Amino acid sequence: MSVAAVNEPEIAWPAVIGDQLQFHWSRLGRPRLDGLTDDEYLWEPVPDCWSLRRRPARVDGSGRGLGIDAAARGSAIDPVTTIAWRLGHLIVDILGARTHRLFDGPAVERDDYPFPETAESALKQLDDAYLRWSDGVTHLTEDELARPCGPEEPYFQGQPLATLLLHVNRELLCHCAEVALLMDLYAHGSVRLSGPRRTGGAARTLSLDLTIRDVQVGDMPKLAWSGSPLHVENMSEHVRTADGSIDYIAAFLPTGEAVGKGEIDYLKRPDAAEIGSLAVHGLVQSQGIGSLLIETAEERIRARGLTSAIVGVEEDNPRARSLYERLGYKVVGSEADTWDEMGADGSVFTHRTVCTFLSKTLS
Repeated sequence: MSVAAVNEPEIAWPAVIGDQLQFHWSRLGRPRLDGLTDDEYLWEPVPDCWSLRRRPARVDGSGRGLGIDAAARGSAIDPVTTIAWRLGHLIVDILGARTHRLFDGPAVERDDYPFPETAESALKQLDDAYLRWSDGVTHLTEDELARPCGPEEPYFQGQPLATLLLHVNRELLCHCAEVALLMDLYAHGSVRLSGPRRTGGAARTLSLDLTIRDVQVGDMPKLAWSGSPLHVENMSEHVRTADGSIDYIAAFLPTGEAVGKGEIDYLKRPDAAEIGSLAVHGLVQSQGIGSLLIETAEERIRARGLTSAIVGVEEDNPRARSLYERLGYKVVGSEADTWDEMGADGSVFTHRTVCTFLSKTLS
């Protein structure tokens, strides 16, 4: 044995691998997430984002919480994801499931896991998952680091456990960076609407003008994006008859383009008006348009002498429910609902779902 080998310092590799992650987590990754709002958490910067969505109800009608969007591997283009998706992926897939397999942590199954519905609960679950993982890593021995991964890790099967741990470090740093980018885009996005926008108690000045007015028959082509052809046809019929039982309102840009719309049904319920069919164009979501439409609807309901507003939301739409709850709506029940929809081939079918209904007393 050479003198150099005798004097060579020992390296505690489990601690080195753990410290690599802890350095970035404590200095950059986790502090960047402080102050995350529910708006940011569920913000979809482009249409068809992957996110967390309410699972279909069980046969007995009970809810199953939020699930995470997924698709078969090998897609030509990776989807854009929300912050909610990124954090859920870290909590369950990257940290939680592996902590269970390697360190006897709590059992975590993607298909049944109750993914967090708010930013606050997401950060709490992420903190818990990180602490369990990092504690397990720092208590590994060098012999354990050298043991080969099993078939439960198909990408790393046969490779030393240390390789998997370094991969987890890489994954967490990558997803934290993606979340930071989404937060920056949300804070400095180029599409903004006029008026103050309340986000986590802070006011933000927006820069585009909106006009909210009644929908007219000639507006229908501008609202083709807001639903199936059958939905737009039904809306057009109500606008044409204009018997006063239903108002359709829409938000228009100065160019005349419609970017949001909603419906107010004054006769569906005996003691309240129901706000429904809310839609905001995918390119300008999370910019306050939905809130403006609801506030306008509430003003019209008050003008009719009614003191309550009702909204219904499908169970797989946590983003809309979160908006209504932020605006003061409280859950009053849920029920099965159906309506006609039109498929891509033009055929009409019955859409069956479970809707949660929320109510607000209008002062």
